[in-house]
Amino acid sequence: MTDDKLLLAYEAGERDFSKISLPGARLSEESLSKADFSYSDFSNADLSEANLADCNFSFADLSHANLEAADLRGAIFAGAILNGTKFSSADLSGADLQELNMGKAVLNNCILIEANMAGTNLAKASLLRADLSGANLVGANLTKALLSSAQLIDTNLTDADLSYATLVNCNLSGAIFRDAVLTNADLTAVDLTDANLTDCDLSYTNLHNADLTGANLKGIDLTGAKVDGAIGFKGNRTFKG
Repeated sequence: MTDDKLLLAYEAGERDFSKISLPGARLSEESLSKADFSYSDFSNADLSEANLADCNFSFADLSHANLEAADLRGAIFAGAILNGTKFSSADLSGADLQELNMGKAVLNNCILIEANMAGTNLAKASLLRADLSGANLVGANLTKALLSSAQLIDTNLTDADLSYATLVNCNLSGAIFRDAVLTNADLTAVDLTDANLTDCDLSYTNLHNADLTGANLKGIDLTGAKVDGAIGFKGNRTFKG
């Protein structure tokens, strides 16, 4: 199938494009919402600024594809290959991205509101200024990830590993960090108001000027942590360290 044949078939009402092979396709700014692209090959394709809302990319090969600024709301990526895929400024609100390998992925300025990224490998990923509010990151690997100025309001990070991650100036209000690991993470000037940090490992973490007002700090480990200028510890001494 060629790019033109795909567009003509879609315009005629076809939505099942599973197992098609279009490596290097040029579909920038095209409207292909609600299409089934499962098990398809879009490696090295240009899908930037395309409308791909509610598309099914399960087990598709999107390696090195360009999805920058694409509308991917509600899209399904179960089992997809995303090596080197570019997502900057894409809208992935409500997308299914769980249990994927997205190490070193570039997701700067992405909208990931209420996205499901449970168990996903995001080690060394770049999520600068991304909006992850309400997202499910339970058990995710975010070691050495870059998240400065990101929004993680009410995000669920239970059991997540954020060791050595950079979260400078992040809004983490209401976020859940139960049993999460943040050793050596940089949390300078973050907003952790009303966050749940129960049994969180914050050893050697930089909490300079962080705001933990109203946060649940029960059982946290602050061994070697830098807390100068931080507020919210007064009256809560149930932490370790």
